Amino acid sequence: MEQTITRFVHALRNADVAVSPAESLDALRILAAVGVRDLGLFKRSLSLTLAKSTRDKSKFSECFDRFFGIATFLDSSMKSLLRNTDLQSLVTELEKENRDAARVVQWVLKQDTTQLNAQLFAIAEQVGLYEIRFLRDKGAVVRKLNAAFGVDALHKLLSNLQGEQHAGAAYLGQYLRGEIKRFVDTQYEIVAAAPARQTLRTSALTAQLSQIPKGYQAEVESAVKEFAAQLHNKYRRHRRRSSKGNLDIARMLRKNLPYDGTMMELAYKKKRKEEGTLYLLCDVSGSVAQISRVMLLVTHYLHDLLPKVRSFAFSNKLGEISNYFSTENPEAAIDSVLFDWAGGNTDYGRAFVDFRNLVHHDMNRRSTLIILGDARSNFHPARAQIFKALSHRARRTLWLNPEPREYWQVADSDMLSYAPFCSKVERVSSLAELRSFTRQLVQTYN
Repeated sequence: MEQTITRFVHALRNADVAVSPAESLDALRILAAVGVRDLGLFKRSLSLTLAKSTRDKSKFSECFDRFFGIATFLDSSMKSLLRNTDLQSLVTELEKENRDAARVVQWVLKQDTTQLNAQLFAIAEQVGLYEIRFLRDKGAVVRKLNAAFGVDALHKLLSNLQGEQHAGAAYLGQYLRGEIKRFVDTQYEIVAAAPARQTLRTSALTAQLSQIPKGYQAEVESAVKEFAAQLHNKYRRHRRRSSKGNLDIARMLRKNLPYDGTMMELAYKKKRKEEGTLYLLCDVSGSVAQISRVMLLVTHYLHDLLPKVRSFAFSNKLGEISNYFSTENPEAAIDSVLFDWAGGNTDYGRAFVDFRNLVHHDMNRRSTLIILGDARSNFHPARAQIFKALSHRARRTLWLNPEPREYWQVADSDMLSYAPFCSKVERVSSLAELRSFTRQLVQTYN
């Protein structure tokens, strides 16, 4: 049982629950004190030791239920399906081929789940189930478990059987294969899926967003959410620390003269910083469809991270989407934005005209303008002078382009027409580059 607790602690760590060696030893002491007969008491006792925060307790509960709540070999309909099979004769024939397989079949027929699960865990340990780290390893483990559990022996016996005996042996083999596969799938999710997801997340950080398969999009969005949460916590802490400003030494010395110079009262410098508005323009057309969801997700979190943000989306026309992000569900907000504003042929010139009509009088020298897009206008007029006027009204203008620089003068790209009026033009094609830019932006506003 100590080995089981060790594996459970490993599963918790894979689920991003921090467990120290000392806490692992405490878990073993809890096992000795309360036992596992009352699984509810055992779970609550372990939770007190291994899960500290509300988030950890939620992950602990999910992991515990999946780890200790494995329900295999519980098919109650088996006896009715095998009612016409001479089970004793089948077991006798199987003993000639493989005694271990015959013993397993007897446990199945008796529905002795205790013996079956104990045997399954023991064999799983031998064949290396708890050492697998990648999805491709599951098939080999399943094959080894099938052989060790007698499934191969049952299949071999089929050629010597006929009628109901053949049907009964075929059903038992299929039943065992299904239970073994379900067991391996569950254990893989507990033991190996978290490292595999972390590997995918690491790959997503460095790969170009436009090249990441759609099946991995969830991992990319998960990485963005995790980064945003870290940045939000750090930013909020910094804001709390700096809310009063820095100490004003001169005022503090004057205030404490009555106390013979003992610093009894503190004085702070008054902060007179007036924060400007950040304007975000996001291209959501088909040419950047692969990365538009990620860009919009970052936009959503910037609304939480920065004090004054107004966001806009465009393809063939532009509109403000700030109110979309008032919802707590970013996925629903992004779906609504894409439904309302994506799908048209990109026209950057018209987008800048629409933007000028909406905010021209609101922009000032404290404003920051950021454009997220590839600057491909489908050969529509670039209207660079309008962009120039907008850029001159802002304190700085930043353009994030997902394409390589050598593509900025190819075909319908107008990037070289807009670049001279930007404070900075950066290629942002990976999540790592987007994270770096977002961090710098938030630090600037902080």
